[in-house]
Amino acid sequence: MSGFQVQSVRFCHMNEGESAELLDDFRAMTNLCLRTIRKNQIRTLKQAHRALYMRLRARYPGYNAAIIARAYRVALQLRKHHAQEAKRLVLRFSKLNSRFTGDTLIVNVGKGQQLTLHLKVTDYQQRFIDAWRRGEYTVHEATLTPSLVIVPFEKAATPILSVKDAVAFDVNETNLAGMTASGKLLQVDTGELKRLHDTYYRKREHIQRRVNHKPRLQQRLLTQLTMREHNRVHDTMHKISKQIALETAGCHIVFENLNGIRQRGRIRGRRMKRRLNSWNFARLQALIEYKAKLNGSSVEYVNPWNTSRICSRCGGIIDRFDWFCQNCGLDRHVNAARNILARSKHRMWRVIGSAEGSLMRLTPPDEQYSYGRVDEREKTEYRTAQQYSASLTL
Repeated sequence: MSGFQVQSVRFCHMNEGESAELLDDFRAMTNLCLRTIRKNQIRTLKQAHRALYMRLRARYPGYNAAIIARAYRVALQLRKHHAQEAKRLVLRFSKLNSRFTGDTLIVNVGKGQQLTLHLKVTDYQQRFIDAWRRGEYTVHEATLTPSLVIVPFEKAATPILSVKDAVAFDVNETNLAGMTASGKLLQVDTGELKRLHDTYYRKREHIQRRVNHKPRLQQRLLTQLTMREHNRVHDTMHKISKQIALETAGCHIVFENLNGIRQRGRIRGRRMKRRLNSWNFARLQALIEYKAKLNGSSVEYVNPWNTSRICSRCGGIIDRFDWFCQNCGLDRHVNAARNILARSKHRMWRVIGSAEGSLMRLTPPDEQYSYGRVDEREKTEYRTAQQYSASLTL
């Protein structure tokens, strides 16, 4: 595998007053461009340049061409997404008019004018700066907000010379059930994410009931709670994904492609809709993917159709309300992980998960993770396998 991985690192800057004027002017430029583009039905960048460049240079003589060109480029994107106006204070600098030095970002605003943004560097940011100075990273276009500077660091992905194993993950609401090609079980507890969502949902409900007669106070408290929930969930997902990426370094990772899962079928009940809409499966998969690629792993997404329903051991159907196969006792989540692994495009990993019986010959008896309608010997073997997998639990 070859390619590049980009990590966006946030720096707090100490020039909020100096950057505020630049951001206000850029938003005004963008809104002026957006009104002109909508009025004249401008569709292309060439048309926008002809209609707006000289007008903006005359109205904002203190800014250079790179900032002016960025304004109508952003306006075209807003027009494409049917936005009425630009509301956010944000500006992405071109590499032509900005220079990153490690603890500062120097921006050429206009002729003879520079804006020097002094960055607050912690141990986390210092690791990226040191690696950038050693030549391991390259820096691309930085983004300025009222309080942050976001710097993207690009690094060549670690090439995969040989894949030592493959692991498939069934992403669930409270856990990730994984199965390796060698037949070992990996189970990652993600219940903390659901607990955080439920806790902050109850807090929001309480505020909406108690402070409904003070709308401004209610809105301020709800915004604070939402930001706290976002930060804690984001931090937890980073910790989970980092540990998974380290444990599966050099492996081929297989996920279900869950795009559009919220729109499939009929979802009844307000509570179920809230749970499904707060499920962070896509963000968690994306974090695992980019961290795994940095550790020399490859990632693949497969069709999720009936991975939990069709039993990979006996070929039977597992009912949506059952936790195991009624015929052979195979666990629902383990079965899904085996089916996901069987759908991998790499044929060398498809020995696990076939319903034709090859799995029974290739996998040792004490790793047939099953329970339910089975005899006492298989129950003892399943408990032994659980104890063994506890040492592998991330």
